[in-house]
Amino acid sequence: MKQNYSPAADKILHYLMSHPYDRISLLTRNVPPQVKATVQAMYSRNDLPMRDTLLKTMVMVELGLKTDSEYINLPQNKKEEIFEKYAQTLPENNPPLYNLFDDKAGNFLKEWAIKHGHNSIKEGAFMSYVVEGVSIITAKALENDPLFHGQELSTRYKSFAKQKIPIPATLANSHLKQELRDYFKWSLENYMFATKKLNEFQEKEFQKPDDLTPEGWKKVFRAETFDNARYYLNAGITTSLGIVEDARTLERKLRNMLVFPLPEVKEVALEIIEKSKTDLPTLINHTQPNKYQEETSKILDEQLKIMMGNDKSETAANNGVRLTYTTDFLEDRLIVDLLYGEGNHKYNYEQIFQKANALGLNEKKDIIEKSLEKLGKHDEPLHAFRRTRMAFELYPDFGAWRDIH
Repeated sequence: MKQNYSPAADKILHYLMSHPYDRISLLTRNVPPQVKATVQAMYSRNDLPMRDTLLKTMVMVELGLKTDSEYINLPQNKKEEIFEKYAQTLPENNPPLYNLFDDKAGNFLKEWAIKHGHNSIKEGAFMSYVVEGVSIITAKALENDPLFHGQELSTRYKSFAKQKIPIPATLANSHLKQELRDYFKWSLENYMFATKKLNEFQEKEFQKPDDLTPEGWKKVFRAETFDNARYYLNAGITTSLGIVEDARTLERKLRNMLVFPLPEVKEVALEIIEKSKTDLPTLINHTQPNKYQEETSKILDEQLKIMMGNDKSETAANNGVRLTYTTDFLEDRLIVDLLYGEGNHKYNYEQIFQKANALGLNEKKDIIEKSLEKLGKHDEPLHAFRRTRMAFELYPDFGAWRDIH
């Protein structure tokens, strides 16, 4: 397969791909994020392998070709001249090849992802970024997406004694400013006191296991200490996050952050939009505030007031956890999903459901247990376990909320 490519083309392919002639290959870090999105979108729209898609894109951009037939009819020696031209610049820092692809990506994305709304193209471009010195509330707004991928500074493994708790700008001139400052100071003092006492208690009461070094044992009980002491931390204390997101997820999240009631969240969203232009100059485009969410929340709040009328508000103060909903016939549905999805059979769903519904409790329990008995340390339960639902209403304090978030 390699013999079909000239030395110049081969050099370019190895610059852009980790294993260009194998079944599995990686686009390297030499391909900018939005270029990766572009070539993957173009790749999905032709029958060429990725290596040929990259080489074809180079030639078409360099010569300004508009159609596939123009490329097909172009003599091979003309293509090789272009490969040779760019191969000679590798591996320079910021070689002309980098800018060639970036220009093509910008035009392609404006046409298809922006103008025609093919948003799936955006899922091929990822941005890795950090957010530092923001409140825990803002951190949770950043994490509030089902496709969030990132890490927040851990309150379980890291002392927060030196973290700042700034007064929100909106309260800087308020009569509450000093009261807030005193409260923040009190909460940190309690956190540090609890940390000290918990460390002393664990050192005295628990013996180091033989298979752990003194340093390893210290890390274990310090984590246990922070896990309990963090109940004293408040939502205003600063934290940091490292995040990796595709452009589509990031764009959706930013629109929601721009209508968040806390000013800091909006400020962070605007800063991310500005900074993202470095890596994703074209893709982060639809970032208007999500007025649908903002205005619909108000409408539904009004509808709730109308529906509830003058009914007295009730909370679960004496019953902090309440099961509010489960999938109908939950155990039966789980068993059917397991057997229907994993079994090699000729039965339809309703047939299996009727049989499962007629089983006794012990028989149902046995099937569910059998589906888990081979579960290994690094395995996740079968996907069928995700298809049933149990919804709970919770009234936790802040520390418990941190544990379950």
